Amino acid sequence: MEKTLCDRLREIDEISTSFSKSRAVLTTYLGDSVAERAIPLTPQDDIVAAQRVLLDRYKGNQVLTDAIRIEDKRTVTTVHDALVQLRGRGILPRRKDPEYNDRVKQVEELVGDTNLQTSSFLALDNFMMPFLAANAMFQSIAGLMFATIDEAKTNSSYMEFTAIGLLMGFVAGILTMNANIPRSRTADAQYLDQKIRELYPLQ
Repeated sequence: MEKTLCDRLREIDEISTSFSKSRAVLTTYLGDSVAERAIPLTPQDDIVAAQRVLLDRYKGNQVLTDAIRIEDKRTVTTVHDALVQLRGRGILPRRKDPEYNDRVKQVEELVGDTNLQTSSFLALDNFMMPFLAANAMFQSIAGLMFATIDEAKTNSSYMEFTAIGLLMGFVAGILTMNANIPRSRTADAQYLDQKIRELYPLQ
């Protein structure tokens, strides 16, 4: 999986104080300018410079740009938390929202997979649709087993199929909902906001 901005910033943060090791990693971000300096900077100077270069590479990301500029008091954390709240727990189906999904994609580029994307009303990514699908399947099987509806209603097997359908639908719905539950990246978003303020202090 491709590294996020948070992953790359932490990689730089975790660089050993060993000068040679730090230079080897930081050169991947700063290029040959590190080796060409007549008077080497301290590793900490290089770390700050590398992180600034890294953030500059992501400035096409509107969520990051807004956080740096503090437009409308938006931070990566507030945008992330707002998206999680809009997504909800995944009980009911949601229509596909391109604008929302684009915002999610931008946040995921910064902090990692959130499982917040919306698909469509018919997508099996919530509780309700798998529940209904399983019930419909068992009801169809039960319907094929009996000649008439009246016969079905008086037959214990029909009631058993109905009960099984409800149970299987419930289990399928719970499993699907849990598999698609939103992943909180609040800690990563807060870390990123902290780094932004360190590298771009408010004037």
